[in-house]
Amino acid sequence: MAVGVLFPILTAVKVKTTTVYQAERVVIAPYNRAFFVPEVLGAGSDYLSFRVKDAFDDLRARGVKSRTFKDRLLVDVVDPYLIKSVVVIEHTGHDSLLNREDPETALGKFFVDLALNQDETFGKAVSAAGARGLAQFIPSTYKLYVKNRTELGLIADFSAGMADHVNALKAEAAYLDESLSQMPEGLRNLYLRDASQAAAFLAAAYNGGSVRVRRAFNHWGELWAESHTKEISKLSARNEALIDQIEAYKKKVKKAATKKEKTKLEDQIWTWRKERKGVLARLDELKTNSLKEETVLYVAKARKVYGMLAVGMYATPNAPSGALPTPIQPVPAVVAAIPAADASSDQLALRPAGGQMYCFAEGCVLAN
Repeated sequence: MAVGVLFPILTAVKVKTTTVYQAERVVIAPYNRAFFVPEVLGAGSDYLSFRVKDAFDDLRARGVKSRTFKDRLLVDVVDPYLIKSVVVIEHTGHDSLLNREDPETALGKFFVDLALNQDETFGKAVSAAGARGLAQFIPSTYKLYVKNRTELGLIADFSAGMADHVNALKAEAAYLDESLSQMPEGLRNLYLRDASQAAAFLAAAYNGGSVRVRRAFNHWGELWAESHTKEISKLSARNEALIDQIEAYKKKVKKAATKKEKTKLEDQIWTWRKERKGVLARLDELKTNSLKEETVLYVAKARKVYGMLAVGMYATPNAPSGALPTPIQPVPAVVAAIPAADASSDQLALRPAGGQMYCFAEGCVLAN
């Protein structure tokens, strides 16, 4: 039997010149490993797939066009696996996916939460930056979309809009499409050939903005998502050390007993200043053209989650076809490389495009 926990949620409301708080009681069914079973995992996976389908159906009915490929509908461009991947990583910590747990367990826990709480899941989740709900939009970005993208039919109120899963997924899909439109032509063409290969770029843009992603790609090429934190820290420490050394030698210059001693000290200062100029130039290069560490980790999570979702992990035969890739988005070749399983197994059934995929602990098999 599922047990819910009652949480009081306080919302600040402005009444004339006074701020008051309204209390709302929210019941949440917390994760318990007893629910980590095929039926619950599949229910959570399918819940998200059906909400993506609902969002896509609404956008298709509205005839919303892609801003990247203007001759296509938005829903025929945006990769549903990427939409689902972003939702998962927005609510799954770096440590869970990359270090502490195996990624399959971390993904499963997310789906358990969805299965237990359905449309109430993450409705009240707010980050330190004010990002809210399933898609973790920030208020300013959502406000712009409500104002400038009326064709999306978004709910005007930010909190209500982010608590509504279908509405939140519509906003996310539009944001990913717009981010793609701001990428270099080479990346846009890559997306047309194989959306799975371009997914990491759009995930990075969702977290850190398309401008920074574009700069990183243009500067570093294939190494665009590498972390430069250690080098930045090392250079920053060297810069501070050089400042201290230069200041110390300035004092020594004033106390120099001979011209020769003074000249020697000044020469050393000049050498350090030259070195510091190079250090500062390298720091500026790294900080300007590199992803923030948060985004580097976000990309690493995205690659793991996308790979799992693309082979149908935890999905069931009930998963809607509308939540699977469109013809321009092939399922990664990794599917064909997964070993077949015993068809008599009673574990989870998965469903990628092109046929029926059944997955078990020992692998997956594609049945046409």
